Amino acid sequence: MVTQEQFRILVKAMKAVYSDPKFIADNDAFMTWYAMLNDLTYEQLSEAIKAYMQTEVFIPTIAGIRNKVVELQPEGLNPQEAWGMVRNAVSRSGYYYAEEFEKLPKEVQKAVGVAENLRDWSQIEMSTLDTVVYSQFLKNYSTVQKRGRFMDQLSAEARERLIQNTADRLVEMRG
Repeated sequence: MVTQEQFRILVKAMKAVYSDPKFIADNDAFMTWYAMLNDLTYEQLSEAIKAYMQTEVFIPTIAGIRNKVVELQPEGLNPQEAWGMVRNAVSRSGYYYAEEFEKLPKEVQKAVGVAENLRDWSQIEMSTLDTVVYSQFLKNYSTVQKRGRFMDQLSAEARERLIQNTADRLVEMRG
């Protein structure tokens, strides 16, 4: 986590570039920004702020800085790499579908859905697997990646609240 002193250094750098007097104008604004970004490391914030200054034309926002942090994270598997893993798992599934499912990265598991899908997919024609199932997997994987990027933009506290609220709604719907 970034300390207040480290964050103060980053704010000075931003204020040197963005001279609008309304930008982080007082201690209350500073503390609000700090509260919204203090879950990140100094290195993450420093790199994100540098990237923001070099690529964006408007004064930064908290969301803009968090977006840059996520953009600078290494990408996961591309969709074709993920599908290749799924296709290999399908070809080895049969009786061992659960084990094959567990070997897949979490992001790929989410796009597959459940282990039983591997078993079911191993029973269909390859032409159907390589067209219909492939297309549906790509849609699912894209959704999983977007959700992951969205969740990455949130602080750990905000993620926990969102997850808890979702869990609470599911309990209400069921019961």
